[in-house]
Amino acid sequence: MRALLAELGDPQLRVPAVHIAGSKGKGSTGAFIASAAEHAGLRVGFSTSPHLHRFPERIAVDGHSIPDEEFAAVAEVVTYAAECLESRAPDGGRVTTFEMITAMAFVRFARDSCDLAVIEVGLGGRYDATNVLEPKVCVITRIDLEHTAV
Repeated sequence: MRALLAELGDPQLRVPAVHIAGSKGKGSTGAFIASAAEHAGLRVGFSTSPHLHRFPERIAVDGHSIPDEEFAAVAEVVTYAAECLESRAPDGGRVTTFEMITAMAFVRFARDSCDLAVIEVGLGGRYDATNVLEPKVCVITRIDLEHTAV
């Protein structure tokens, strides 16, 4: 993940972030934080998973999912970077879907000059793709026992 983001110019370092972990309540906590920041006049990127209805919902700016054509354009940029990386280091492993969508969110939020990124963890744990962040704030919601082994 770090290599992919380096290939993209480390967009995750260009927007201050709130990093949210937990078994339950990440989405509502993230939505609350994003809404409060938007009402304070900030431009806010929000990355959530899973989506409710459509995959592009996972990346939102100022409370709106990015349009399909913009989602596709950012996907193309990240896919190209992943392919370049994989061609130079074929044994370095493949980029996962969650890593792709996370990188897409970081790229989009940096391009849109967001003042704040609200980022939910995916699987959580040491190897979560979102752990590349250097967040200003970390939020931990309830963690159920089934997630303590991750």
